[in-house]
Amino acid sequence: MKNRYRHIALLLTTPLLLACSSDGAPTSSEPQPIRLTGSIASATLSDTRAATNLYDAFDGGEQIDVSIYKGNTVNAANVIVKENNIYTMAANGTMTYNDEKLEPYFPTTANGQVTIRASYPSNPTEATVAVTVASDQTTDVNYKAGELLWASETANRPTGSTSIPLTFHHRMAKIVVNLTSRNGNPNLPTTVTLLPFKPTATLTKATGAVATSGDAINITMSKNGAAMVPPQTIAANTPIFEVQTDQGDIAQYKSPTALVFKSDYVYTYDVQVDMRYITVTSSIQQWGASTTLSIENQNMYGEEE
Repeated sequence: MKNRYRHIALLLTTPLLLACSSDGAPTSSEPQPIRLTGSIASATLSDTRAATNLYDAFDGGEQIDVSIYKGNTVNAANVIVKENNIYTMAANGTMTYNDEKLEPYFPTTANGQVTIRASYPSNPTEATVAVTVASDQTTDVNYKAGELLWASETANRPTGSTSIPLTFHHRMAKIVVNLTSRNGNPNLPTTVTLLPFKPTATLTKATGAVATSGDAINITMSKNGAAMVPPQTIAANTPIFEVQTDQGDIAQYKSPTALVFKSDYVYTYDVQVDMRYITVTSSIQQWGASTTLSIENQNMYGEEE
């Protein structure tokens, strides 16, 4: 009788031994929640909004749409919980699922691979999200209202409670205009105006693709400031921006070739203003990268009207 009871006790404890490894880390048969952190791709001063020290980072409290799928493809049939789960972003990058009762878990089969798509701002009822930039971006609030972010990640089930880091990339383009005056004459304006840009960007969450639409608008920005615009192409010899001196003189900048403003790129124009003309040096940099991709000096293409 004693031997029979001892044999039963060993059988009862066997599942517990299979569910945990010797160091306490979860095994493939143990449920493990999917924990996320997020940050915006950034690099040094190039990611600062000129003149305002507005860094490109989450403030905390943002609502993020997150869809998680089993395997390495975006397939609604393999979604975990549901598409467009809403997470709240903390300033330190921790992402918290708003419904703890339905917290998503890694698959327990194979390597527990998942594919993640995340986007900001939140639009949880649709497969897309649209943002229209403000026509006045001289304030930080209006500038940041044009933010459109997207993250994509494929990850395997980690050991322990390791979180999956999501790196968000900008789906808008950023234009920076820095002004200097030759010999201090003339006095510089306080604002720069970007000339007609289409204002609305629509992001497809599954792919990260952006479509641009809307009637073109002028966008005001602060001197030595920045503005967000949807990705788009501006035809050759089309005015891109204008500056106005304190005497009311207006000078416009045009490019002799078509300009392609891409998502996740920063376009910087260093402008020297003279009494009769402006001299422009332009550079292109990927948003979040410290390496400048190209520099071009384009003297005299901006002429006084």
